[in-house]
Order: sequence, then C-alpha cells, then structure tokens
Amino acid sequence: PSDLDPSESLLKQWYQRRVRGIKLSLSTYKMASAVEKLMREFMAIDKDRSGHIDKKELVAFYTKHGHSKQEVDKWMEKFDADNDGKITFIEFARALGCNVDELKGLQKDILEEESGKVASVDKSISVIASTMTSQRQKDVTDHFKSLVDQKLDLNQIGTRMREFLENKYHPTWQVVAIEGSYAMHFVHEPFNSIQAKYADKIVLAWRTPRG
Repeated sequence: PSDLDPSESLLKQWYQRRVRGIKLSLSTYKMASAVEKLMREFMAIDKDRSGHIDKKELVAFYTKHGHSKQEVDKWMEKFDADNDGKITFIEFARALGCNVDELKGLQKDILEEESGKVASVDKSISVIASTMTSQRQKDVTDHFKSLVDQKLDLNQIGTRMREFLENKYHPTWQVVAIEGSYAMHFVHEPFNSIQAKYADKIVLAWRTPRG
C-alpha cells in the first residue's frame, strides 16, 4: 500500500513559518493541499502575467472559490508589503521564501493548464500521486522511463533521478527508487513531489523545504 499524503502537521509547521498569521479553512481542503491550492489560484488570477493583482480581484476570485473575506484580508496583510492595495509577484514570492524566477516558470505551466493545454504522461507510466504541474510530471516521468529502459539498477536510477531533478528544479531533492509495495510519509515544498510507476519500478521524489 502507499501512503500518498505528506504529514499534515509537518506541512502546517512549514507553512506557518512562511506565512504566519494566515489560517486556512480545512472544511474543503486537506492541509496537505491547501497551500498549493491557494498558490495555484493566486497565480491563475494574473492571466496576463502583469506581475500584480489588486485586492478587488483577489476578493472576487477567492470568494468564488469558497474562501472567506477574513482569509483574503489576512492574505493581503501578509503579502502586500508596501500597503498599496496590490500584491506583486515579487512580494508573493518573497513572503513564501520562494525563488521569483522559479515561481514565474511555475505560473507559466499553470496558466497553460488553465487554458486547456495539459501535458500528457506516457501511457505506460502510472502517476500514483503528484503535486507537480502536468508539464513537470511529463518531464520527470520521461526521464524516469529512460533510466528504467536502460536496465539500470535501483541505486543508479535513484542517483540519476536526483541529479536530473536538482539540475532542472533546484536543490534539495530526496529520491527513492523501489520495487514492490511501500508506505511513505514526508513533507515537501509546494508543487514539488511525485510518485510514479513504470514497469516494475517505482520512483518517489520530493523537494525538501528550505529554512
């Protein structure tokens, strides 16, 4: 069996270190996905990639998606660093402790998905669980498949997968390559985890929180 969700308490602790003072409603989302849900929604609002959104846009979008006005107010309080009524992409990234350029790349993938351009994973690969965008899932699983097809052993697959992930998506990644059943419990940075199976091999990969 596989334990697909990271520890809610660990993710909550990491998130609270990043965004202190914001309490998310758990009636709709598990804590394990709430952070990513809000981040994805934020990046989806800025469809023209102008680099900022104002409070009116945020309230309209988040109200439509079931968040309370109090949550939006706290969101603005945390991310609107200069109190000008807008949240810039730079303010958003800095408050989360994320790399701006990396988030912009992630936003590009998210906006393409929102427009219907969803990348397809090879049919021979089963994505057991992932928080990555569809394009990243495809890139990662294509590489995993190529390593398995080379008949590498599990240690070689794990090593090369980690090298690939750290070169493409920045450190620090943990990678486990296995055969058979497993149970995992881990905490990861938003949008940076995947569990996939190809042939008789399974790869588990996640990027650990920084700071």
